[in-house]
Amino acid sequence: MQGDGTRRAAQAAGSPGVREATDVLNGEQLRRITSTHRGFTNQHLYAAGCLLRLREAQAQLLRVERDEDVEIVFDDRHLYIQVKTRDANLTWGDVRGAVQQFDGIRAEHTAGRRAGTPWLIVVTNAALGPDLLARTQQAPWPADVALVGPERPHPAERWLPVPGRDLADLLDWCTAQAERLPFVSLSAATLVWKLAARVQYACTGAHGQEFAATKLPQLYEQFVEELQAFPQLPGVYRPHDGEPDLTSEEPVRLVVGFSGAGKTTWAAHAATHCPHPVTYFDVAGIPSASVAVALAQELAARHLSQPEAETLPAADGIAVLRAVHARLAQAGTMIAVVVDNVHQLTPDEVRMLVGALPTARLILLGHPRPEQIPLAAHLGITAETLAGWSIDTVAAVFAAETALWTMALCSASSPSPQACRCTCSTPRIWRPPRTPGTGLPSATPYRPRPTPPAPPRNGFWKKPSTSWNCVHAPSRRSWRSRKSP
Repeated sequence: MQGDGTRRAAQAAGSPGVREATDVLNGEQLRRITSTHRGFTNQHLYAAGCLLRLREAQAQLLRVERDEDVEIVFDDRHLYIQVKTRDANLTWGDVRGAVQQFDGIRAEHTAGRRAGTPWLIVVTNAALGPDLLARTQQAPWPADVALVGPERPHPAERWLPVPGRDLADLLDWCTAQAERLPFVSLSAATLVWKLAARVQYACTGAHGQEFAATKLPQLYEQFVEELQAFPQLPGVYRPHDGEPDLTSEEPVRLVVGFSGAGKTTWAAHAATHCPHPVTYFDVAGIPSASVAVALAQELAARHLSQPEAETLPAADGIAVLRAVHARLAQAGTMIAVVVDNVHQLTPDEVRMLVGALPTARLILLGHPRPEQIPLAAHLGITAETLAGWSIDTVAAVFAAETALWTMALCSASSPSPQACRCTCSTPRIWRPPRTPGTGLPSATPYRPRPTPPAPPRNGFWKKPSTSWNCVHAPSRRSWRSRKSP
């Protein structure tokens, strides 16, 4: 919903007397100007509310400032809407001109010069005055003329915006409707004010003073693009020991493992061999309330055409995901969905996602959590884990990367085949000898060199010129013993 600042601004614009200042020369003129702007703003916001529900009502066109303030064209009917903003009760004098003009409009439709059945709807924020209320209850009152107010909805056109007592009420209603539109890149309040500004601009004669229902997705700035994809696979993929396929006979699978276990890489590789189109969706960093809509956007962008995605009905959260699934089911499209980092969702949220996609193959990836036990029981599945690399695969990795590491502390007093014969006490790296001409590790097993002989009691000796198979071995360093005590 809109912020408090937006609502306070709307209340200030919609409440009589709020903007009245004491430092103006003509207070009456200020009140007239304020009332005029309040009336036009109410009219533009009401037209924006009609635009937000135009496709849901299956209308064709919305026109402004033609024969009436707002006109809505259907296949079989034509609505003429006049918006009245009053501080006091609505009187007969306020609507008499509109009712008399409608006689001529009705004659045009009766003569066949205009299509559809005409209806006059007077929308007001005020209550009906006694004289006007008495006229509406008398027999001569036209049956095709209706008065709509905050507590008086139209008996047939229930989709029309609900007029509020002030601008703040109408703005709240429009904002709530904007929040229901799927895949909109603007915030709800921003979209409402944008539509009101476009209506005001059209009232000047721009764009033929009309809005076509087929062009509303561009006006809404609906963004239907696939934003997520599997991470790039490594150059060489090594499968897990007993690696399963991505899909199975079970419609839902839960694969758990700690970070770095290879779940996402496995899913990305297995997706290349899956018979169904696979959609990857990572819930990390997405607010829980937006997960369903974000997933629906990914599915719509991948599997629906742009016109199909833009004509999805306005709905909230999980209902948008159900609508996308309904379109896919009608087309007979079988899909697989990989939901990553599912441990960041609550079990109830996961169940809602599963329930919204009953015919899809769902692969849920996440970290092991205690709450996944009842979730798996509710879904009738068993959590799976990846076995990791086999010993042969690990050995192949080390051989390919020539990364055989031996960590040890040098100890001259405790020589070991795995210890480097260095003079420092830090761990060193032993590198295996390489086969000449190939640069690959030699298959010859490591044989440690013999321990140098003890030096003579009163003499010196030098280390042989051969090295100790150690990158830090002092092959050119002279060694000298201390004189024995």
